[in-house]
Amino acid sequence: MEIRELRAFMAVATELNFNRAAERLNMSQPPLTRLIQRLEHSLGVALFERTTRRVRLTAAGERLVQEAVPFLAQADLVARTVRHEVADRTRFFRLGCTALAFHTVLPEVLTRF
Repeated sequence: MEIRELRAFMAVATELNFNRAAERLNMSQPPLTRLIQRLEHSLGVALFERTTRRVRLTAAGERLVQEAVPFLAQADLVARTVRHEVADRTRFFRLGCTALAFHTVLPEVLTRF
């Protein structure tokens, strides 16, 4: 089970619609369906009841939602903590500008900074 699969599962579980979940994840529907199928295969259970008109969570799907919410929140917290730790240690920032700004405005801005 991968975090990416869990995030995909949570999007479908929230939307109860594969197309809307795919849009939310900025991906197309077929790869999303494959991610869910791979997750179902690795767990050995169906997570959704699918019909041509409706998607519903199974009991296993409902249980996975309960377990995934705190897990994904913790994973996000860990990622934020690590990013902040690295940012605190490196103490640098990235600056982007156009070529025109690079030759006109940027030198004065950097001097004042």
